[in-house]
Amino acid sequence: MSDAQQIRHKATNLPGWRPRGAAKLGLLLLLASGATAAPVYTPLLSLGNDVECEKCQGYLLPGAVVPREDYRYAIHSDLPEIFKTDGVLYATFPVLPPFDTAKDGPLAEEMRTQVNHGFTAIDDSFEVFLYHMSELENKSHPRRLVVLAMNKATEPVQLSPLVAIEAKGKMGTNDGPETRLARRVFTGDFETRDSVTIEPGKAGVLAVSPIVAAAQDGPDSTTSSFVNGIVRGIVESPGKTALDVAVVAIPADTPIGEYGAAAERLLSIGAKSGETAMDLRIAPPDCHLRRVVGVYRNFNWKGGAVIDVTALPGDNLAFQMALPAAQAKGCEAGRQTQDMLLHPPYVRPETIGNYTIEYHVDLDLHNPSTETVPVDVRFGKPDASVGLVWTAAVGEVGAVAEPGPVRSGWAGAWAKGDLPDDTLSFLESPLLLTAGESRRVRLHFHVVGTSSLPFQLHVIREKATPVQ
Repeated sequence: MSDAQQIRHKATNLPGWRPRGAAKLGLLLLLASGATAAPVYTPLLSLGNDVECEKCQGYLLPGAVVPREDYRYAIHSDLPEIFKTDGVLYATFPVLPPFDTAKDGPLAEEMRTQVNHGFTAIDDSFEVFLYHMSELENKSHPRRLVVLAMNKATEPVQLSPLVAIEAKGKMGTNDGPETRLARRVFTGDFETRDSVTIEPGKAGVLAVSPIVAAAQDGPDSTTSSFVNGIVRGIVESPGKTALDVAVVAIPADTPIGEYGAAAERLLSIGAKSGETAMDLRIAPPDCHLRRVVGVYRNFNWKGGAVIDVTALPGDNLAFQMALPAAQAKGCEAGRQTQDMLLHPPYVRPETIGNYTIEYHVDLDLHNPSTETVPVDVRFGKPDASVGLVWTAAVGEVGAVAEPGPVRSGWAGAWAKGDLPDDTLSFLESPLLLTAGESRRVRLHFHVVGTSSLPFQLHVIREKATPVQ
Protein backbone atom coordinates (compact mmCIF):
# COMPACT_ATOMS: atom_id res chain seq x y z
CA MET A 1 0.00 0.00 0.00
CA SER A 2 1.38 3.43 -0.93
CA ASP A 3 2.07 6.20 1.59
CA ALA A 4 -0.89 8.11 0.20
CA GLN A 5 -3.18 5.14 0.67
CA GLN A 6 -1.96 4.58 4.22
CA ILE A 7 -2.43 8.23 5.09
CA ARG A 8 -5.79 8.39 3.41
CA HIS A 9 -7.34 5.29 5.01
CA LYS A 10 -10.75 5.71 3.53
CA ALA A 11 -11.39 2.09 4.44
CA THR A 12 -12.39 7.90 3.15
CA ASN A 13 -31.24 29.68 4.95
CA LEU A 14 -32.79 26.17 5.66
CA PRO A 15 -34.57 24.93 2.52
CA GLY A 16 -35.31 21.25 2.17
CA TRP A 17 -34.88 19.87 5.69
CA ARG A 18 -34.88 16.08 5.56
CA PRO A 19 -34.28 14.79 9.13
CA ARG A 20 -34.49 11.04 9.64
CA GLY A 21 -36.33 9.27 12.48
CA ALA A 22 -34.93 10.13 15.90
CA ALA A 23 -32.94 12.98 14.36
CA LYS A 24 -36.21 14.80 13.67
CA LEU A 25 -37.22 14.58 17.34
CA GLY A 26 -33.87 15.96 18.47
CA LEU A 27 -33.99 18.85 16.01
CA LEU A 28 -37.47 19.83 17.11
CA LEU A 29 -36.34 19.80 20.71
CA LEU A 30 -33.30 21.92 19.84
CA LEU A 31 -35.33 24.47 17.89
CA ALA A 32 -38.02 24.59 20.55
CA SER A 33 -35.58 25.15 23.39
CA GLY A 34 -34.29 28.53 22.20
CA ALA A 35 -33.14 30.59 25.16
CA THR A 36 -35.68 29.31 27.66
CA ALA A 37 -34.75 29.11 31.34
CA ALA A 38 -35.78 25.45 31.53
CA PRO A 39 -34.14 23.72 28.55
CA VAL A 40 -35.53 20.57 27.02
CA TYR A 41 -32.50 18.31 26.68
CA THR A 42 -31.91 16.30 23.55
CA PRO A 43 -32.41 12.58 24.25
CA LEU A 44 -29.07 10.77 24.28
CA LEU A 45 -29.70 7.94 21.84
CA SER A 46 -26.91 5.37 21.64
CA LEU A 47 -26.07 4.14 18.16
CA GLY A 48 -24.97 0.82 19.63
CA ASN A 49 -21.62 -0.90 19.28
CA ASP A 50 -19.26 -1.86 16.46
CA VAL A 51 -20.34 -5.15 14.87
CA GLU A 52 -18.00 -6.49 12.19
CA CYS A 53 -17.67 -3.61 9.70
CA GLU A 54 -20.46 -1.44 11.13
CA LYS A 55 -19.59 1.81 12.91
CA CYS A 56 -22.65 2.07 15.14
CA GLN A 57 -20.91 3.55 18.14
CA GLY A 58 -21.29 6.65 20.26
CA TYR A 59 -24.46 8.71 20.22
CA LEU A 60 -26.77 10.25 17.64
CA LEU A 61 -26.28 13.93 16.86
CA PRO A 62 -29.64 15.09 15.50
CA GLY A 63 -29.26 16.73 12.11
CA ALA A 64 -30.25 16.83 8.49
CA VAL A 65 -29.05 17.21 4.94
CA VAL A 66 -29.66 20.76 3.66
CA PRO A 67 -29.50 21.07 -0.15
CA ARG A 68 -27.24 23.86 -1.44
CA GLU A 69 -28.71 26.36 -3.85
CA ASP A 70 -25.50 28.15 -4.89
CA TYR A 71 -23.68 25.12 -6.38
CA ARG A 72 -26.47 22.63 -6.93
CA TYR A 73 -24.30 19.78 -8.19
CA ALA A 74 -21.07 18.26 -6.91
CA ILE A 75 -18.89 16.10 -9.14
CA HIS A 76 -16.19 13.99 -7.49
CA SER A 77 -13.21 12.74 -9.48
CA ASP A 78 -11.42 10.48 -7.03
CA LEU A 79 -10.97 7.02 -8.59
CA PRO A 80 -8.69 5.93 -9.98
CA GLU A 81 -6.91 8.04 -7.41
CA ILE A 82 -3.64 6.68 -8.80
CA PHE A 83 -3.34 6.81 -12.60
CA LYS A 84 -0.53 5.90 -14.97
CA THR A 85 -1.37 7.32 -18.42
CA ASP A 86 -3.06 10.27 -20.07
CA GLY A 87 -6.82 10.15 -20.48
CA VAL A 88 -10.17 10.62 -18.75
CA LEU A 89 -10.17 10.25 -14.97
CA TYR A 90 -13.89 10.83 -14.55
CA ALA A 91 -16.70 12.17 -16.72
CA THR A 92 -20.48 12.54 -16.46
CA PHE A 93 -20.92 10.32 -19.55
CA PRO A 94 -23.41 7.42 -19.37
CA VAL A 95 -20.51 5.05 -20.07
CA LEU A 96 -16.96 5.88 -19.01
CA PRO A 97 -14.34 5.45 -21.75
CA PRO A 98 -12.33 2.22 -21.84
CA PHE A 99 -9.38 2.01 -19.47
CA ASP A 100 -6.97 -0.60 -18.18
CA THR A 101 -6.83 -1.73 -14.60
CA ALA A 102 -3.47 -1.82 -12.85
CA LYS A 103 -2.84 -5.53 -13.38
CA ASP A 104 -5.98 -7.23 -14.77
CA GLY A 105 -6.29 -5.72 -18.23
CA PRO A 106 -9.18 -3.66 -19.61
CA LEU A 107 -12.20 -2.94 -17.44
CA ALA A 108 -15.39 -4.42 -18.89
CA GLU A 109 -18.07 -2.08 -20.24
CA GLU A 110 -20.47 -3.34 -17.59
CA MET A 111 -18.32 -1.80 -14.86
CA ARG A 112 -17.90 1.42 -16.85
CA THR A 113 -21.66 1.89 -17.37
CA GLN A 114 -22.70 4.36 -14.71
CA VAL A 115 -25.58 3.72 -12.32
CA ASN A 116 -28.12 6.47 -12.96
CA HIS A 117 -30.67 7.73 -10.43
CA GLY A 118 -32.39 10.39 -12.53
CA PHE A 119 -29.36 12.31 -13.79
CA THR A 120 -29.56 13.79 -17.30
CA ALA A 121 -27.07 16.66 -17.40
CA ILE A 122 -25.50 19.43 -15.35
CA ASP A 123 -28.09 22.19 -15.75
CA ASP A 124 -27.05 24.60 -12.98
CA SER A 125 -23.95 25.82 -11.14
CA PHE A 126 -21.65 23.06 -9.89
CA GLU A 127 -18.32 22.21 -8.30
CA VAL A 128 -15.76 19.56 -9.18
CA PHE A 129 -13.57 17.90 -6.54
CA LEU A 130 -10.21 16.58 -7.82
CA TYR A 131 -8.09 14.11 -5.87
CA HIS A 132 -5.48 12.26 -7.94
CA MET A 133 -1.91 11.00 -8.01
CA SER A 134 0.06 10.66 -11.24
CA GLU A 135 2.41 7.68 -11.34
CA LEU A 136 4.79 7.51 -14.28
CA GLU A 137 4.33 4.52 -16.54
CA ASN A 138 7.59 5.24 -18.34
CA LYS A 139 9.31 7.41 -15.67
CA SER A 140 9.34 10.45 -17.95
CA HIS A 141 5.78 11.60 -18.38
CA PRO A 142 4.60 14.45 -16.10
CA ARG A 143 1.03 15.62 -16.64
CA ARG A 144 -1.59 18.29 -16.08
CA LEU A 145 -5.24 17.85 -15.18
CA VAL A 146 -7.87 19.68 -17.22
CA VAL A 147 -11.49 20.27 -16.19
CA LEU A 148 -13.53 20.37 -19.39
CA ALA A 149 -17.21 21.28 -19.86
CA MET A 150 -19.15 20.18 -22.96
CA ASN A 151 -22.35 21.91 -24.08
CA LYS A 152 -25.11 19.41 -24.95
CA ALA A 153 -27.83 22.07 -25.30
CA THR A 154 -28.99 23.96 -28.41
CA GLU A 155 -27.96 27.40 -27.12
CA PRO A 156 -24.58 28.81 -26.05
CA VAL A 157 -23.80 28.60 -22.33
CA GLN A 158 -21.65 31.00 -20.33
CA LEU A 159 -19.68 29.73 -17.35
CA SER A 160 -17.71 31.72 -14.79
CA PRO A 161 -15.01 29.51 -13.23
CA LEU A 162 -13.64 29.74 -9.69
CA VAL A 163 -10.50 27.67 -9.10
CA ALA A 164 -8.61 26.42 -6.04
CA ILE A 165 -5.95 23.76 -6.75
CA GLU A 166 -3.15 22.64 -4.41
CA ALA A 167 -0.40 20.13 -5.15
CA LYS A 168 2.81 20.70 -3.17
CA GLY A 169 3.76 19.41 0.26
CA LYS A 170 3.34 16.41 2.52
CA MET A 171 -0.10 14.84 2.60
CA GLY A 172 -2.06 14.44 5.83
CA THR A 173 -0.43 17.38 7.62
CA ASN A 174 -1.66 20.78 8.74
CA ASP A 175 0.30 22.52 5.97
CA GLY A 176 -0.23 19.82 3.36
CA PRO A 177 -2.05 20.32 0.05
CA GLU A 178 -5.38 18.90 1.22
CA THR A 179 -5.46 21.13 4.32
CA ARG A 180 -4.48 24.19 2.30
CA LEU A 181 -7.25 23.41 -0.16
CA ALA A 182 -9.83 22.99 2.61
CA ARG A 183 -8.80 26.32 4.16
CA ARG A 184 -9.10 28.04 0.79
CA VAL A 185 -12.55 26.61 0.13
CA PHE A 186 -13.67 27.39 3.69
CA THR A 187 -12.61 31.04 3.35
CA GLY A 188 -13.68 31.46 -0.29
CA ASP A 189 -10.12 31.93 -1.50
CA PHE A 190 -10.64 31.05 -5.16
CA GLU A 191 -8.91 32.33 -8.25
CA THR A 192 -11.38 34.02 -10.58
CA ARG A 193 -10.95 33.04 -14.21
CA ASP A 194 -12.39 34.75 -17.30
CA SER A 195 -15.87 33.56 -18.19
CA VAL A 196 -16.10 30.87 -20.85
CA THR A 197 -18.77 30.84 -23.57
CA ILE A 198 -19.36 27.37 -24.99
CA GLU A 199 -21.27 26.96 -28.24
CA PRO A 200 -23.64 24.00 -28.74
CA GLY A 201 -21.69 20.81 -29.36
CA LYS A 202 -18.41 22.42 -28.27
CA ALA A 203 -16.23 22.20 -25.15
CA GLY A 204 -14.52 24.75 -22.93
CA VAL A 205 -11.72 24.63 -20.36
CA LEU A 206 -12.66 25.66 -16.82
CA ALA A 207 -9.36 24.93 -15.07
CA VAL A 208 -5.89 23.50 -15.60
CA SER A 209 -3.69 22.16 -12.82
CA PRO A 210 0.04 22.80 -12.46
CA ILE A 211 2.34 20.10 -13.84
CA VAL A 212 2.58 17.21 -11.36
CA ALA A 213 5.34 14.60 -11.13
CA ALA A 214 7.69 17.13 -12.77
CA ALA A 215 11.47 16.84 -12.84
CA GLN A 216 11.77 19.93 -10.64
CA ASP A 217 9.63 22.38 -8.71
CA GLY A 218 8.68 25.64 -10.35
CA PRO A 219 5.95 28.32 -10.42
CA ASP A 220 3.76 26.03 -12.54
CA SER A 221 5.13 22.61 -11.63
CA THR A 222 5.85 20.32 -8.70
CA THR A 223 7.82 17.15 -8.18
CA SER A 224 4.89 15.91 -6.09
CA SER A 225 2.68 13.43 -7.92
CA PHE A 226 -0.43 14.46 -5.95
CA VAL A 227 -2.96 17.14 -6.83
CA ASN A 228 -6.30 18.09 -5.33
CA GLY A 229 -8.67 20.95 -5.98
CA ILE A 230 -12.14 22.41 -6.17
CA VAL A 231 -13.26 23.93 -9.47
CA ARG A 232 -16.58 25.76 -9.50
CA GLY A 233 -18.59 26.62 -12.56
CA ILE A 234 -21.18 29.37 -12.20
CA VAL A 235 -23.85 28.84 -14.86
CA GLU A 236 -25.24 32.15 -16.10
CA SER A 237 -28.45 30.62 -17.56
CA PRO A 238 -29.61 27.83 -15.25
CA GLY A 239 -32.45 25.70 -16.59
CA LYS A 240 -31.45 26.24 -20.20
CA THR A 241 -28.13 24.47 -19.74
CA ALA A 242 -27.13 20.86 -20.38
CA LEU A 243 -23.47 20.07 -19.71
CA ASP A 244 -21.19 17.10 -19.47
CA VAL A 245 -18.08 17.62 -17.35
CA ALA A 246 -14.84 15.65 -17.59
CA VAL A 247 -11.51 15.58 -15.74
CA VAL A 248 -8.73 14.66 -18.16
CA ALA A 249 -4.98 14.09 -17.70
CA ILE A 250 -2.97 15.57 -20.58
CA PRO A 251 0.77 15.61 -21.39
CA ALA A 252 2.69 18.29 -19.52
CA ASP A 253 4.37 19.51 -22.70
CA THR A 254 1.06 20.56 -24.25
CA PRO A 255 1.50 24.17 -25.45
CA ILE A 256 -0.44 26.98 -23.79
CA GLY A 257 -3.67 27.51 -25.67
CA GLU A 258 -3.98 23.88 -26.67
CA TYR A 259 -5.06 22.40 -23.34
CA GLY A 260 -8.70 22.10 -24.41
CA ALA A 261 -7.88 20.49 -27.74
CA ALA A 262 -5.55 18.01 -26.05
CA ALA A 263 -8.24 17.07 -23.51
CA GLU A 264 -10.89 16.67 -26.23
CA ARG A 265 -8.65 14.28 -28.19
CA LEU A 266 -8.50 12.06 -25.09
CA LEU A 267 -12.23 11.94 -24.29
CA SER A 268 -12.60 8.44 -25.70
CA ILE A 269 -9.64 7.09 -23.70
CA GLY A 270 -9.59 6.40 -19.98
CA ALA A 271 -6.41 6.85 -17.95
CA LYS A 272 -4.88 3.56 -16.83
CA SER A 273 -5.58 2.84 -13.18
CA GLY A 274 -2.72 2.39 -10.76
CA GLU A 275 -5.01 1.08 -8.01
CA THR A 276 -3.80 -2.19 -6.51
CA ALA A 277 -5.58 -2.04 -3.13
CA MET A 278 -9.04 -2.48 -4.69
CA ASP A 279 -10.52 -4.49 -7.54
CA LEU A 280 -12.49 -2.21 -9.86
CA ARG A 281 -13.89 -5.24 -11.69
CA ILE A 282 -16.37 -5.81 -8.86
CA ALA A 283 -18.73 -3.76 -6.73
CA PRO A 284 -17.39 -2.88 -3.27
CA PRO A 285 -17.48 -5.97 -1.03
CA ASP A 286 -18.89 -5.72 2.46
CA CYS A 287 -16.62 -3.65 4.72
CA HIS A 288 -14.96 -1.91 1.73
CA LEU A 289 -15.92 1.78 1.57
CA ARG A 290 -13.77 2.81 -1.40
CA ARG A 291 -14.20 6.44 -2.48
CA VAL A 292 -16.87 8.79 -3.67
CA VAL A 293 -16.93 9.07 -7.47
CA GLY A 294 -19.76 10.55 -9.48
CA VAL A 295 -22.41 13.27 -9.27
CA TYR A 296 -24.70 14.19 -6.40
CA ARG A 297 -27.06 16.95 -5.34
CA ASN A 298 -24.76 19.19 -3.36
CA PHE A 299 -25.56 19.77 0.31
CA ASN A 300 -24.55 21.05 3.70
CA TRP A 301 -25.24 19.23 6.98
CA LYS A 302 -26.86 21.05 9.87
CA GLY A 303 -27.59 19.77 13.35
CA GLY A 304 -27.13 20.18 17.05
CA ALA A 305 -28.17 19.23 20.55
CA VAL A 306 -29.19 20.64 23.92
CA ILE A 307 -26.96 19.04 26.55
CA ASP A 308 -26.84 18.77 30.33
CA VAL A 309 -23.09 18.86 30.95
CA THR A 310 -23.51 17.21 34.34
CA ALA A 311 -25.04 14.08 32.73
CA LEU A 312 -22.47 13.16 30.08
CA PRO A 313 -21.99 9.38 29.70
CA GLY A 314 -18.65 8.70 31.36
CA ASP A 315 -18.00 12.48 31.26
CA ASN A 316 -17.47 12.10 27.48
CA LEU A 317 -20.41 12.38 25.09
CA ALA A 318 -19.17 11.20 21.66
CA PHE A 319 -21.27 11.83 18.55
CA GLN A 320 -20.52 9.78 15.42
CA MET A 321 -19.87 12.06 12.43
CA ALA A 322 -19.79 11.53 8.64
CA LEU A 323 -21.22 8.04 9.07
CA PRO A 324 -22.16 6.43 5.72
CA ALA A 325 -25.09 4.07 5.14
CA ALA A 326 -22.58 1.33 4.32
CA GLN A 327 -21.48 1.37 7.98
CA ALA A 328 -24.85 2.20 9.54
CA LYS A 329 -26.97 -0.86 8.81
CA GLY A 330 -27.81 -1.18 12.48
CA CYS A 331 -28.08 2.56 13.20
CA GLU A 332 -29.58 4.12 10.08
CA ALA A 333 -30.61 7.30 11.92
CA GLY A 334 -26.90 8.14 12.32
CA ARG A 335 -26.23 8.32 8.60
CA GLN A 336 -24.98 11.74 7.41
CA THR A 337 -24.26 11.06 3.72
CA GLN A 338 -26.30 11.78 0.59
CA ASP A 339 -27.30 9.44 -2.24
CA MET A 340 -25.52 9.79 -5.59
CA LEU A 341 -27.29 10.77 -8.81
CA LEU A 342 -24.69 9.11 -11.03
CA HIS A 343 -21.78 6.83 -10.20
CA PRO A 344 -19.78 3.92 -11.65
CA PRO A 345 -20.68 0.50 -10.21
CA TYR A 346 -17.27 0.02 -8.57
CA VAL A 347 -18.06 2.61 -5.85
CA ARG A 348 -20.76 3.02 -3.22
CA PRO A 349 -23.97 4.87 -4.14
CA GLU A 350 -23.38 7.58 -1.51
CA THR A 351 -21.04 10.42 -0.56
CA ILE A 352 -18.46 8.39 1.35
CA GLY A 353 -16.39 10.76 3.47
CA ASN A 354 -18.48 13.91 2.95
CA TYR A 355 -15.34 15.68 1.76
CA THR A 356 -15.94 19.37 0.92
CA ILE A 357 -19.33 19.29 2.73
CA GLU A 358 -19.98 22.18 5.12
CA TYR A 359 -21.07 21.21 8.63
CA HIS A 360 -22.98 23.60 10.90
CA VAL A 361 -23.48 22.30 14.44
CA ASP A 362 -25.01 24.16 17.43
CA LEU A 363 -24.40 22.74 20.89
CA ASP A 364 -26.33 24.33 23.73
CA LEU A 365 -24.45 23.44 26.91
CA HIS A 366 -26.28 23.80 30.24
CA ASN A 367 -25.00 23.44 33.79
CA PRO A 368 -27.99 22.89 36.14
CA SER A 369 -25.75 22.15 39.12
CA THR A 370 -24.57 24.43 41.92
CA GLU A 371 -20.90 23.99 40.99
CA THR A 372 -18.68 25.25 38.17
CA VAL A 373 -18.21 22.62 35.44
CA PRO A 374 -15.23 22.74 32.99
CA VAL A 375 -16.32 21.56 29.53
CA ASP A 376 -14.44 21.10 26.26
CA VAL A 377 -15.68 20.37 22.71
CA ARG A 378 -13.29 18.30 20.60
CA PHE A 379 -12.97 16.04 17.56
CA GLY A 380 -10.85 12.97 16.95
CA LYS A 381 -10.56 9.32 16.03
CA PRO A 382 -8.93 6.45 17.93
CA ASP A 383 -7.80 4.25 15.02
CA ALA A 384 -6.58 6.69 12.33
CA SER A 385 -6.64 10.48 11.85
CA VAL A 386 -9.08 13.16 10.73
CA GLY A 387 -8.38 16.74 9.66
CA LEU A 388 -10.82 19.64 9.95
CA VAL A 389 -10.92 23.33 9.11
CA TRP A 390 -13.27 25.23 11.41
CA THR A 391 -14.49 28.26 13.26
CA ALA A 392 -16.13 28.22 16.68
CA ALA A 393 -18.41 30.88 18.14
CA VAL A 394 -19.23 30.83 21.85
CA GLY A 395 -22.04 32.97 23.21
CA GLU A 396 -25.34 33.15 24.99
CA VAL A 397 -28.05 30.68 23.98
CA GLY A 398 -30.34 32.46 21.54
CA ALA A 399 -27.79 35.19 20.76
CA VAL A 400 -25.51 35.56 17.74
CA ALA A 401 -21.83 35.33 18.66
CA GLU A 402 -18.93 36.27 16.42
CA PRO A 403 -16.97 33.23 15.23
CA GLY A 404 -13.37 32.86 16.27
CA PRO A 405 -10.46 32.66 13.82
CA VAL A 406 -10.33 30.04 11.08
CA ARG A 407 -8.29 27.14 12.40
CA SER A 408 -7.23 23.77 11.07
CA GLY A 409 -5.76 20.66 12.62
CA TRP A 410 -5.47 16.89 12.61
CA ALA A 411 -6.39 14.55 15.44
CA GLY A 412 -6.27 10.81 15.87
CA ALA A 413 -4.00 7.82 16.13
CA TRP A 414 -1.67 8.98 13.34
CA ALA A 415 -1.69 12.70 14.11
CA LYS A 416 1.06 14.64 15.79
CA GLY A 417 0.35 17.59 18.06
CA ASP A 418 -3.08 16.47 19.24
CA LEU A 419 -4.07 15.57 22.79
CA PRO A 420 -3.11 12.25 24.46
CA ASP A 421 -6.64 10.89 23.90
CA ASP A 422 -6.30 11.40 20.10
CA THR A 423 -8.56 14.47 20.07
CA LEU A 424 -8.14 18.18 19.39
CA SER A 425 -10.22 21.00 20.83
CA PHE A 426 -12.43 23.22 18.68
CA LEU A 427 -12.00 25.92 21.34
CA GLU A 428 -9.16 28.21 22.30
CA SER A 429 -9.65 27.00 25.89
CA PRO A 430 -12.24 24.89 27.75
CA LEU A 431 -15.43 26.56 28.95
CA LEU A 432 -16.03 27.10 32.65
CA LEU A 433 -19.79 26.90 33.09
CA THR A 434 -20.74 28.43 36.42
CA ALA A 435 -23.72 27.23 38.45
CA GLY A 436 -26.87 27.51 36.34
CA GLU A 437 -25.00 28.90 33.32
CA SER A 438 -25.79 28.07 29.68
CA ARG A 439 -23.62 28.67 26.62
CA ARG A 440 -24.02 27.97 22.92
CA VAL A 441 -21.05 26.62 20.95
CA ARG A 442 -21.64 27.18 17.24
CA LEU A 443 -19.30 25.12 15.05
CA HIS A 444 -18.74 25.50 11.32
CA PHE A 445 -16.29 23.03 9.76
CA HIS A 446 -15.11 21.14 6.67
CA VAL A 447 -13.59 17.66 6.62
CA VAL A 448 -10.17 17.71 4.97
CA GLY A 449 -9.58 15.27 2.10
CA THR A 450 -7.39 12.28 3.09
CA SER A 451 -9.16 12.08 6.47
CA SER A 452 -10.23 8.71 7.75
CA LEU A 453 -13.94 8.58 8.50
CA PRO A 454 -16.23 8.38 10.36
CA PHE A 455 -14.89 10.45 13.24
CA GLN A 456 -16.20 11.59 16.61
CA LEU A 457 -17.30 14.94 17.98
CA HIS A 458 -16.83 15.00 21.77
CA VAL A 459 -18.41 17.02 24.57
CA ILE A 460 -16.12 16.36 27.52
CA ARG A 461 -16.51 17.24 31.19
CA GLU A 462 -12.99 17.96 32.35
CA LYS A 463 -11.65 17.60 35.84
CA ALA A 464 -11.70 20.85 37.76
CA THR A 465 -8.32 22.37 38.47
CA PRO A 466 -7.64 22.26 42.23
CA VAL A 467 -7.51 25.63 43.93
CA GLN A 468 -3.96 26.37 45.07
